[in-house]
Amino acid sequence: MSKTKQEDKEVGSKDVTARVANVNVNLGRRIGLPNYSDARVGVSLTLPCDLENVNETYEEIQEWCFTRLDELTDKALETGEEDDGA
Repeated sequence: MSKTKQEDKEVGSKDVTARVANVNVNLGRRIGLPNYSDARVGVSLTLPCDLENVNETYEEIQEWCFTRLDELTDKALETGEEDDGA
């Protein structure tokens, strides 16, 4: 039978009195498809941050959301063209 050794390590600490916020960006887009139908694509991201970093966090996740929304739009348009037989 083997014995295990337990080690306690401090891996970091955070001031529990710090004020935190949740920043959310929620984007959506309705797109027309070639077969006279439409589709809606959307993306949302929420991240916690310190109150001092709200604006920076917002800018960061907004950029991510717009990039992802463009990718989803392109994919929906490609799928719509395939369904139309084009």
